Amino acid sequence: MKLVALPFVKEWIASWKAIAQHKLYALASMVIDLVFFLCFGFLTAPIFDKLSVHVIIIGTLLSAQMRAAEGRARPAVIDALFQQPVSHFTWQFIGLLALLVITVFVLYCVLHGINWWLATSLAGKKTHWRAFLLQFLRVNALWMALYVAWYATDTVFDLRRMVVEKLSGQPAQGSALLLSVVLVALGYFAIVSYPLLNIRGAFSIGARKIPVIVPALVLIIAQFLVGNLIVGWLFTVNATAYFIIGSILLLFLLAWSRLYVARVVRSASHGV
Repeated sequence: MKLVALPFVKEWIASWKAIAQHKLYALASMVIDLVFFLCFGFLTAPIFDKLSVHVIIIGTLLSAQMRAAEGRARPAVIDALFQQPVSHFTWQFIGLLALLVITVFVLYCVLHGINWWLATSLAGKKTHWRAFLLQFLRVNALWMALYVAWYATDTVFDLRRMVVEKLSGQPAQGSALLLSVVLVALGYFAIVSYPLLNIRGAFSIGARKIPVIVPALVLIIAQFLVGNLIVGWLFTVNATAYFIIGSILLLFLLAWSRLYVARVVRSASHGV
């Protein structure tokens, strides 16, 4: 089989042709992404800082609580989180996490929803923008819930590792590898669900069409790496030029990547 006959290669070529013919799509998508990144950084940075501080405080209090229980039955980490004096900071952490989730969810669904609507429309799926955004919000409700569960699990494991290390004075094994695999899987099926706006279809097509979709995603990553190498030499010449050109290239590749994913998933779904 010729390389150009492979589905993900055919769509790669078609996506570059499409974006060359629809320059306004690329410009609009880039502007929306820029607004998203600026708003995300401005709105979430203070919350992330407070979450990090709370993790350190909770970890220190947990260590002290476990040390005080030496010689007696030590409570489980989850139980200790909701006992005084840790519980006060635990509830604050949960409140901050809820605020972060709501902020990111609204920001992501509105701005990324518009961008995915533009991409899927250019890929051939005609949907009214309002209907698309409502379905995009519904789909992301599940992904956000699963991500919050993942984040909470990761935080508990980090706290447990911190406590064990402080009590034993030795490095402790975590569950970073397993949790990373889970996060990658969630990200994969979430991306597949966006052009389809269907979670069940995302799991079905995402699993059946791995030989098509995974190489396409690898190709996207490769393009970002190549783009980074192309502008990398600018850093030694002019840091400002590197930042500006690198940012423009990043935004452009994000716009192209959505269109490419939309075309690949749409093609894969028609072939099921």
